[in-house]
Amino acid sequence: LHYPLRRQRQMCIRDRYKQTQGADHGPSFGLSAELQQKRDATYNTNLEQEARDWIEAVTGDSIGPDFFTGLKDGVILCNLANKLLPGSVKKINKTKLPFHQMENIGNFLTAATKYGVPASDMFQTVDLYEQKNKSQVIQGIHSLGRAAQAKKFSGPVLGVKPSEKHNVEFTREKMEAGKGELGLLNKGALNMTKVQSAVTVDRSRDVVRHTDKN
Repeated sequence: LHYPLRRQRQMCIRDRYKQTQGADHGPSFGLSAELQQKRDATYNTNLEQEARDWIEAVTGDSIGPDFFTGLKDGVILCNLANKLLPGSVKKINKTKLPFHQMENIGNFLTAATKYGVPASDMFQTVDLYEQKNKSQVIQGIHSLGRAAQAKKFSGPVLGVKPSEKHNVEFTREKMEAGKGELGLLNKGALNMTKVQSAVTVDRSRDVVRHTDKN
């Protein structure tokens, strides 16, 4: 019953890939090249390594020597989503067909958003598949790691643990003591103002020298 809808979705992904494929191969020029250079210059390899370690620890999968090539087919990312939220990706494509791989990435993105990652933190399919925006991919994975911590995920942690809320309670005695200290501070400031107002500057001995011009 659902086969025609799934087939239609796959065709849409394939067509979208074909539309961008021609423009994505070869060097970029003009503003596109400048933008890509800026992205490459700000790329943080340390954050990539942290993301790699976390994904491999959670899934048990090996990404391989190249981070983005290892994630390109979306299989490991789907495995990651199912570890964090079991059943969030019901079908994982294992073929080499581009639209199947892009569908995997899209399913991961949907699962991550459902898990609680803000859409503004996630990346687009092309950012990973075409390596268009590596920094955004890393940001999305780290955001997923923060969401996992917020949901008390019992597995490995990515990034710094968020600080726990610490409530400070003040007794009536402490509040009264604080009021007394504030009163002393205000009194001291008032006295200082009075002293400054009483000080006068004697300028009667100031010497003004005039230079006669011939």
